[in-house]
Amino acid sequence: MMGYMPRGLVPCLLAGLALSAPPRPASAQAASPYDGRWAVTFVPTEGACARHQIDVSVTNGVIGHSGDFGLFTASGDVSPQGLVDASIGTLGIAATARGQLAGAGGSGTWTFADRGCAGDWTAQRLA
Repeated sequence: MMGYMPRGLVPCLLAGLALSAPPRPASAQAASPYDGRWAVTFVPTEGACARHQIDVSVTNGVIGHSGDFGLFTASGDVSPQGLVDASIGTLGIAATARGQLAGAGGSGTWTFADRGCAGDWTAQRLA
C-alpha cells in the first residue's frame, strides 16, 4: 500500500525534524537597562586635576566615548545591576572609575594615579 503511514509516525517524524534542524543563530545580547547616552562629571577632591564633563555611551552594557572631542576616551562596562567599572583617559593616560548607576543617575569615585588625583563622579542620563 503506497502512501500509507501509521498513525503515530507523522508526529514522530515532525519531532525528529525539529530536533535535527540546524540551531538558530544566537540573538544579539539583550540591551542593558543602562544603555544610552550619559553626561558624566568628574570632580577632583585630591590633587591638582581639573573638573571635567564628558559624554559617554552605554551599548549592551559596554561603555564608550560619545562626545565630539577626540581628547577623551572611555571604556569599561555596566553590569545589569548598574555597577560601573570604567577607564577614562586622555593623552595616553587613564583614570579608573567605579560606582553605581540607578535609574537616570549615578555616582562613584575615580582615581588618576599617574597625576596623583582622585575624586567623585556623577552621571545623568541624556534624553
